Amino acid sequence: MQLGLIGLGRMGGNMRDRLRSAGHEVVGYDPRPEVSDVASLAALAEALTAPRVVWVMVPSGEPTRSTVRELGDVLKPGDLVIDGGNSRYTDDGPNAALLDEALAALCPRHSAAEIDASYAAYDEHPLDEPDGWGDLTSFRRAAAAS
Repeated sequence: MQLGLIGLGRMGGNMRDRLRSAGHEVVGYDPRPEVSDVASLAALAEALTAPRVVWVMVPSGEPTRSTVRELGDVLKPGDLVIDGGNSRYTDDGPNAALLDEALAALCPRHSAAEIDASYAAYDEHPLDEPDGWGDLTSFRRAAAAS
């Protein structure tokens, strides 16, 4: 499966490595060019096949809001944004509202810190998996692998 991953710091960078090791195609974006696979969020969207799945792993607050806002400009109806950062659950609604109504926003229902936990702990938080995006659980399992 293919995934766009935004934020390639400690957690996002490790996630990218684990996902690739599990056979997933990951296109990563980070403002630091030395770790990024593409130069911009627009280039990330262009590199992914529709319907796109983009996982956001940036700090909570304004970094998440500005990333989600920009994704709303470059993604298309039917694409999926997963907010995987440490955002407070009360931020989910306002962040989702930043996207066009045709886009889907999905929160993994866990703290990003759990990504480095065991598979069992990570998998306790089920995702709703809408049709058309494939098996999102396979991403989660690969991201949680140690």
